[in-house]
Amino acid sequence: MLSLIAPVVSILAIYAPDSDVELYDYTVKKGDSCAKIAKREFGSRKAYDRIHKHNPDMGPTPHKLVPGEVLKLPREKLKPAAQVTASERQVEARAPSDTGWKTAGQGFDLFRGWRVSTLERAFAEVTFRDTSRIYMRENTLVIIYGGTDGAARRTSTTAKLDKGALRSRLGELSGGKTLAVETPSSNTELTGGSALITVDPEGTSRVANHGGGKAKVSSGKGGKAISVPERMGSKVKKGKAPSPPKPLPDTPTWASENAGTFLIPDGASGTITGGWKSVPKAETYRVEVGRMAQGGFIMTSVQVPKSATAFEVHGLPTGEYFATVAAVDNDKFESPPSRLYKSKVISTPLVAPTGDAISVPAAAAGQPMAPVRVLPGAKFDVPDGLTCGLGTQELGTTVTASGAGIQEVRCQDAGGKPVGGFAVDVIEIKVAKAGGEGAGSFNVRRGASTTLDLALTADGELPAELAVRAPEGFEVSQMRKTDDGAWVVDVTTGDAAVSPATFGIIIAGTDVELADFPVTVLEPDEPEPDAPEPEKKRDTHMFEAGVYGGFLAMSTNHELVTTDSPLANDRRIARVSPDVGLRLGYYPVRQFGIEFEGGLAPTRLREGSDVLLFEGRASLIAQMPSRITPYVLLGAGVTGLTSDPDVLGDDTDASFHWGGGVKFFATKNLAVRLGLRDVVLGRSGDAGASHSPQVLLGISGVFRRTSAKTR
Repeated sequence: MLSLIAPVVSILAIYAPDSDVELYDYTVKKGDSCAKIAKREFGSRKAYDRIHKHNPDMGPTPHKLVPGEVLKLPREKLKPAAQVTASERQVEARAPSDTGWKTAGQGFDLFRGWRVSTLERAFAEVTFRDTSRIYMRENTLVIIYGGTDGAARRTSTTAKLDKGALRSRLGELSGGKTLAVETPSSNTELTGGSALITVDPEGTSRVANHGGGKAKVSSGKGGKAISVPERMGSKVKKGKAPSPPKPLPDTPTWASENAGTFLIPDGASGTITGGWKSVPKAETYRVEVGRMAQGGFIMTSVQVPKSATAFEVHGLPTGEYFATVAAVDNDKFESPPSRLYKSKVISTPLVAPTGDAISVPAAAAGQPMAPVRVLPGAKFDVPDGLTCGLGTQELGTTVTASGAGIQEVRCQDAGGKPVGGFAVDVIEIKVAKAGGEGAGSFNVRRGASTTLDLALTADGELPAELAVRAPEGFEVSQMRKTDDGAWVVDVTTGDAAVSPATFGIIIAGTDVELADFPVTVLEPDEPEPDAPEPEKKRDTHMFEAGVYGGFLAMSTNHELVTTDSPLANDRRIARVSPDVGLRLGYYPVRQFGIEFEGGLAPTRLREGSDVLLFEGRASLIAQMPSRITPYVLLGAGVTGLTSDPDVLGDDTDASFHWGGGVKFFATKNLAVRLGLRDVVLGRSGDAGASHSPQVLLGISGVFRRTSAKTR
């Protein structure tokens, strides 16, 4: 029986499909034989069995081939030199003959000569046929050459790094195989272990042997190679020999207090954080974060200044993550990465007091989750193995929101290690008398039914159905909402009711209290208490604008003259001159302000010639605010005169003034004022001053006056 099975197995093996080859058509020519075809197509007359294998209908040997007959001949399939085995964000590739780039996601095959590129914030893992791998950081371009094929066994894999950074991982290689990396300024051979190779914008290469293998670097073909020992690095500038190896910076170590678990509400995105101990020679640090589910693949990488010893990564869904940190010195050499700092993001349902799940708004890209807005009574069950509390609450297995404002959820695991939490913003709810100011106390009368009009204010949405919970001795009706948005409830006060009492606003059908308010019980013959007088508001940043008119008695000793006319010797202006003008005042507080005035006084000399007086001044004013407001003022400005040249000419002198008066507020925003002041100018002929009395009556509009009483 066995002798019958063996030939069948042999035949099946001969004619089984070969996944490594593809078949093409060959048309038999005159004079062809199997040996001749094998010599021409495969390079050896003895390879005719490859023809027989794929053409079983040829019959027994020797075969007599007929010209025009079509045979199926095998040729080796073109195999990819490498494959994109992991990617994050935008990774692209293109063939040597192509001008356009293709998206190169996980599983994308890369053939010899293909280029693969990572764009901004993108990362890629490329695995070669010999299982060696390279990790490409953002803005990196690599040309894939793959292994060396031929009669000799493939002994190396080659890639060309044009720009950016790649980390090699050759720990799985065996038999002395190497990874050769070409850059614009160097050739590097790596055998086993892990190394980091970077190319900066000037084309300078840096080779850092992170350990576990050997590294040799030269300045190019024909250049002398030097060995780079473990935990050392060498720099190669274009056209220069490699620098002597130098020690890499020390590897940072993680802080012991880092949280390993981070809790978020269902539907939210989480944040993981971690800190490390500083390294003396570090100029910057590089932090890389990845998902454990991707087998240790990096999903984000960032370089931070030496002053930073902690990181935060936002916008993460639930899952397991890892982070590494490396130190970078002032010559841009990077230490081996730290051990993996492993963490996980877990979630729990956040439930509203009504029992409905709370929807968490999505956070902006790259931003932490904002505090979740919740009503008092919202809660969540703590995941197994943790205990949590809100704000200053004791830690437990259930967390219920209370109080108001932003509060942090604090958690720890069974070993007492801190767990990263989130924040909630508990909505504050206030109760006041509808149509009134402030909360105050609601009055009810013993032995009677009283209707309470409640105004509820909240910085968030309230449930549609609310109820009032009252202490013993009170009966309350169902709450109802009026058209103007107030809530109404009827309260019947029994003999056993105690005053003062505290009523609660609850969600209908639950015991969840959202807010409370005070209630005072009045006896049947007790009068209603007077409502407190509302606090007077202070007047600040007021403005006054108005007009005035009056009379100016100009001194005969003034110096407003610029002519040699005979009339200049008699500079007596009419005893009383009409005076009109505009004024604008600003009062930062109601007692003090500053005023600006400008006016004209058309008049004449006593001998009959016309002259025009004008004035512009600023005054500091102090007043006693009330409906009748006395005031005093002090200020300075200019007083001038204009006339024909043969009269007094044109002149302007500095002036000083002082005086006072009274304002009468006819309404809240309209004031009538009467003022008397002395305008002081220089005196003609000798040193001294001249005095010109002025009486003004005006009317002003008052803006931003908030005083409640005007009379």
